[in-house]
Amino acid sequence: MRRSAMLLGIGVLATATALARAEENNLSTAPTPLVGNWVSPAVVDGIPGLELRMPICSLAASPRKTWCHVTGQGPCEVGADGEPVEAHYLLDTQRGQPLEWNEGLALYGAGIRDCFRHDSQYDFSLGARVSSSWGTNGSYTSEQERRSGVPIARMVGFVNIDDALVRGTVRIVNATGDYQLFLQTYADGEWTTVAGNSYTPSQVNTAVVREIEAVVPNDNFVRFEVRLVSSDAHGRSAIIQDMRFFGAQCYPDNDNEPNCL
Repeated sequence: MRRSAMLLGIGVLATATALARAEENNLSTAPTPLVGNWVSPAVVDGIPGLELRMPICSLAASPRKTWCHVTGQGPCEVGADGEPVEAHYLLDTQRGQPLEWNEGLALYGAGIRDCFRHDSQYDFSLGARVSSSWGTNGSYTSEQERRSGVPIARMVGFVNIDDALVRGTVRIVNATGDYQLFLQTYADGEWTTVAGNSYTPSQVNTAVVREIEAVVPNDNFVRFEVRLVSSDAHGRSAIIQDMRFFGAQCYPDNDNEPNCL
């Protein structure tokens, strides 16, 4: 992790934050908003908890200069909330560079994000195109890296209760190569895989939802990661329409340590 000091004392704050959100939002019944608050109450397998959703189509949340435009019409009109008012819009960023909302909350090798808006909510029906041709630092990947699997998306949380159920969910379409889902914990300066699944591409233009879950011990950072794998020297691509991470008590806000998102 970029700042190892975060490991100290975050557990107490994370618990307080989680409990406060639980009381305020009524974990068992509150709906999950599609955009706005990145972290929202959710229930998985009857277990109430907090879920982080990647703000793929939020212009206001975009972490660096982003060009918003409407096909054939020019720039977007932006409302008071900092979001486009159009029903259909495109978000462009520098191709191949990391699209990081926060350390550990990112898309890699990202291109255009194609988005719809309905009734002030966001439907990631088209989503973000990502490629394994670029690595997590924005540099061009090697053949060896592509064959072993290049990360295209990550989400990180912190668990501070015993035997916590964590689940990663991704909605993906038009993958041109095999892809993998991983849950990992962080200790002694490295990430260790606790669960992993591999998938072959589905039918073209058919979106699929993939999930992976694990029970992890107390006082652990846990990461949900999606990778693309190549069978040859060429990069692969996919479109991520939605990505969520459930079960952590804190999703660290690295720009405002030791706060949670």
